Amino acid sequence: MPQKQPIPPPTAVSGRMSPRRWLAATVGALAAALGTAGCAKPDDDRPPPASMECPEDDQDCFGAAQVHGSGSSAGGAGGQGALGAGGAVEAGETTLTGRVVEYVDDEFLLTGPYSGQGEVTVPGADGGLSTAPIVGDTFELDGALAAAGVWVLVEPGSGSDLLASLQLFDTARYDSIEVAAVSASLFDLLLGSLSTAPLRDSGAAQIAVRFVDGDDAPQSAITVEPLTVDQPVAYRLTGVWTHDALGTDATGLALLVNVPASPLPGSDTPVTFATEAGSQHVAWVPAIAGAVTYVMVLVP
Repeated sequence: MPQKQPIPPPTAVSGRMSPRRWLAATVGALAAALGTAGCAKPDDDRPPPASMECPEDDQDCFGAAQVHGSGSSAGGAGGQGALGAGGAVEAGETTLTGRVVEYVDDEFLLTGPYSGQGEVTVPGADGGLSTAPIVGDTFELDGALAAAGVWVLVEPGSGSDLLASLQLFDTARYDSIEVAAVSASLFDLLLGSLSTAPLRDSGAAQIAVRFVDGDDAPQSAITVEPLTVDQPVAYRLTGVWTHDALGTDATGLALLVNVPASPLPGSDTPVTFATEAGSQHVAWVPAIAGAVTYVMVLVP
């Protein structure tokens, strides 16, 4: 059996997400690129910075896992809860180590050092949850699920300005990862720049999506259907977030604000989107009340 590489790239998840074993949404195989994990080379000996994008000139860069946008908005069943029964295709057990960093820009690319306490939780190989404290900025999880698509939850300690984060990794291949969280103050500044200036609902979830193609290139002109009638989708447009864009720009970024969600184990959320050609698709993305889900969605 080949030895696991000690770095974290994430993986691709197909169809719909249902993590509860949790966050264990398993998936189909498509190791890939960006979103919430970081860029990483298989021969690196340390976790790379968490990022939602890989350098254009780095063909060996792995980003965070992908969720496949598949099917039609008219059909397809939902998942079983953001931390629901995942059903890994190939699963084992691993000791998962890593570190936590903080996003310092509102495009979720740049990171800085993490300060504070908290916990990291992943699905356990025994069907339960494996939780470990963040010591400094590192963690070690025994009995973690080793699978192609495993959701990792970071919960900052009480009094922290950071928001909980949910990100996807391939723990079957990588047993050292780097996860990121964003501060409430930075995220609230982002919301305040929107024309509707919505207030962040601490009882709801936030979902940051980057749409990509099979080569992990961000996709423009993707339109996302709002989840609630009173909250339009925000898009990144020429360096700012806005409700006034007609779809994604060259960054492929969209933001769903104040998504209805339940506490852990959370719930699966249908992200319905259309391409420039008019084809409509649905990606099932896990959401947990009070947390930000960072995800990369593969456009068929």
